[in-house]
Amino acid sequence: MLLAGEIGEPQMLRMHVSTGSTECGWEVPMDAWIWRFNEEQCGGGPLIFDHGYHLFSLAHYLMGSAERVYAWIDKSEVLPGVNLDAPATIMFQFKAPRRYGIFDVEHTPNTQIPSDYYVDDDRIEIIGDKGQIFINRYTARTVDLPELMVYKDGKTTPVPVDRVDWSHGFIDCTRHMIDVLQKGGDPVLDGPTGKAVLQFTLAALESAKTGKEVRPDDIKR
Repeated sequence: MLLAGEIGEPQMLRMHVSTGSTECGWEVPMDAWIWRFNEEQCGGGPLIFDHGYHLFSLAHYLMGSAERVYAWIDKSEVLPGVNLDAPATIMFQFKAPRRYGIFDVEHTPNTQIPSDYYVDDDRIEIIGDKGQIFINRYTARTVDLPELMVYKDGKTTPVPVDRVDWSHGFIDCTRHMIDVLQKGGDPVLDGPTGKAVLQFTLAALESAKTGKEVRPDDIKR
């Protein structure tokens, strides 16, 4: 839809993630993932670094490479001495002209979030000069709206899409990689792109620590 110019030239990407509680999602015992709270051991926090990498990857895919990043990352205690990296707000400017983004993360354990998987509410909005694209309900079922909508020409229209369940992404990515290995070609997320996404993610962590704007290209570790 972006490539076809459905909403004109994209200018802003908004990405939202919040945690919550559920009676139907995965039960992951704390002792199985406590190591993810140790930034020295896992590389960064579970929301901004671990889960966030997927969001930064999506931002890169939709809008291109990031030029600069500024972030505020707070802490929420989930157990005595164990903190989650939220709430947080991360702003970024892309290398493409007049393209910006914002990524907000919240820890809201008192919010009921229906999900068959992790208890995450994820939503995305892409704003162009002719309209907007909304991506809803792709991890959890928190808003009673179609999975994909477009606003243009003064009206909002649902866009029918197949394979909207979270698990479909894992299945289709695996099939894509198998096709590349068997038939040749380049994967959507190749090595250089993966490195750029990692630099994007680490730039957010560095900005939150230093209180300064960080350019992903300057991240060398």
